[in-house]
Amino acid sequence: MIQLSNVNFKYNNSSRGALYDISLDIHKGECVLLCGDSGCGKTTVTRLINGLIPHFYEGELTGSVRVCGMNVPEEEIYTVSRKVGSVFQNPRSQFFCLDTSSELAFGCENLGMPVEQINERVKYAQKSWNWKIFWTEIYLNCPVVKSKESHVALCQRCSRIS
Repeated sequence: MIQLSNVNFKYNNSSRGALYDISLDIHKGECVLLCGDSGCGKTTVTRLINGLIPHFYEGELTGSVRVCGMNVPEEEIYTVSRKVGSVFQNPRSQFFCLDTSSELAFGCENLGMPVEQINERVKYAQKSWNWKIFWTEIYLNCPVVKSKESHVALCQRCSRIS
């Protein structure tokens, strides 16, 4: 599902590299936590996976970054966004709408989905999100995901990913 092989990356205008020889395999159904000191490369890894590197953040990249069979650096970022979504540390900073339903629809609208499909995905995201499992297995055990905004951001990402 996600595979980084011998990845090295150095941001433009940086005197030193951000990642050195990183290899990582994440299989379907696995949940992985990236943790470490500030500046260790966590954000850089997520930018590689979601395609922001090299499409938005430029630099020197070697190695292989693959997601769902796609070679991320060679794909258009809108193609990658159909399979990968990110939830920021402060989810409020990524919201564009005032109400939850509109926020859930926002990503689908940006992908140009027909209105009927958007409505179907929003309803599915609202109904299928198993809040009981979320609260008992994720919320109570993961100090990072503890806000209503995080829940909305997760649902919004799930509603647009095909």
